[in-house]
Amino acid sequence: PNLTETIGWGAPIFKLNGKNVAGLCAFKNHLVYSPQSSAVLEELAKDLSEYVTAKSSLQFAVDKPLPEPLVRKLLTARIAEIS
Repeated sequence: PNLTETIGWGAPIFKLNGKNVAGLCAFKNHLVYSPQSSAVLEELAKDLSEYVTAKSSLQFAVDKPLPEPLVRKLLTARIAEIS
């Protein structure tokens, strides 16, 4: 509830105390969630094994949203990292 929604790089970015927590992007064949941190992706690598990951983002299918428990884990890990 304390996150602020902004636009960065032409896409929604959610911030906490001025620091990026999560970003979203939409493409024709996939969507991207970015916890804005490669360390978070490394920490949750087992949970993300079915997704295509890059340095600080993960791709998922347009017709298969990320499970809410996974999104909560990603947010919790990133918020802990910046706190």
